[in-house]
Amino acid sequence: MSYFPHEFIHLYQDGAYSGGISQYHKKTGHPNIEFETFFLTDLFKSIYGYPGSISGAPSNSPLFYEYSEWIYGLSGMWPFTYSQFLSHHYNGYTYLDFLTNFKNYMPGCNYPIISTLQPAVIIEFLHYSNCW
Repeated sequence: MSYFPHEFIHLYQDGAYSGGISQYHKKTGHPNIEFETFFLTDLFKSIYGYPGSISGAPSNSPLFYEYSEWIYGLSGMWPFTYSQFLSHHYNGYTYLDFLTNFKNYMPGCNYPIISTLQPAVIIEFLHYSNCW
């Protein structure tokens, strides 16, 4: 995978989150920021039919298959609203479940999650894509 899309999303995140994303680097909230980046990369690849591996759920994690199916389900619903995004699940697993799985199995991301931190870039992306 090219690191350009990943880092470009971080650049966008830095402006979307009040105070920037450095406040979360290697501390509480770090998994939120990283997972949002991996999720968006996976979603874009799936929507536009770009072949590639799923990156938001490590292959050794117990929810790898569920995450993959969740992403494919979301891309098949495109366009969708933020409330549809939050309620969309696969076998009962939602965004917060996949975020927790990511935190537990992605090297370097085992920091506390902020369950109330809304994914600002996902919200902006959905808002500006006229899906709201």
